[in-house]
Amino acid sequence: MSLFGSNPKHFAVAAKMATQKLKPDGIDINFGCPVKKVQKQGAGAILMSDLKLSHEVIKSVIDNTHLPVSIKIRARVEKDDGATKKKVDALIFLEKMKDLPIAAVMIHGRSLAQGHKGEVDWQIIKEAKKIFPGILLANGGVNDWQTAEALLEKTGADGLGIARGAMGRPWIFEEVRSKNAEVKSKKEIFKIALKHAKLAEKMGGRAGIVELRKHLCWYVTGLEGASELRQELVKVESYRDIKKILSGK
Repeated sequence: MSLFGSNPKHFAVAAKMATQKLKPDGIDINFGCPVKKVQKQGAGAILMSDLKLSHEVIKSVIDNTHLPVSIKIRARVEKDDGATKKKVDALIFLEKMKDLPIAAVMIHGRSLAQGHKGEVDWQIIKEAKKIFPGILLANGGVNDWQTAEALLEKTGADGLGIARGAMGRPWIFEEVRSKNAEVKSKKEIFKIALKHAKLAEKMGGRAGIVELRKHLCWYVTGLEGASELRQELVKVESYRDIKKILSGK
């Protein structure tokens, strides 16, 4: 499971509760999120710029769980406080955290300023692999199996993280494993979307369906009549609503 925030005491409580009640396979600390409202809390990627506080956060989690602790970071972040500028890259960050038993690190190869756009810095991931003794995962810009293969080869990373590349295309993981991309028909895409919807409703009820709306819009991206479909899908309240819309197309 993933945690984000900026208060070490809160992380300690969350880590203890998660370990005892939720019992996940591990706990990941998010130092990679570029969302503005998260940054305003001093959390996500902007927290990377405060090396001392970042160290305290990671240590507080490690001290309150027996589970493996991983982190997700960015290639670099820059924080402008007006009078001073703080610039920290992934290599500096990992060097400052080297005394902590971090099990794995995922590096998004873009800067905080880039967000989810622009060129991915594969070189810094490669350099990080040389200094980090644990599992290192590469992330950013993976939208097909060819890019995935090249990223692993060029960086020497132990594995990949795929996020936005899977939005509306959860089959990308199988494509990467098989090194083969099959074009999905509209019928196949709708079948997968409906399976996703059924799970969302089962696990989250109406709230799960509301959260799913944006995913449904991603599923239909590029399809004929996508604009009209999106207008209908953003209003769905149940699995039945979704099935009715997709069955009619």
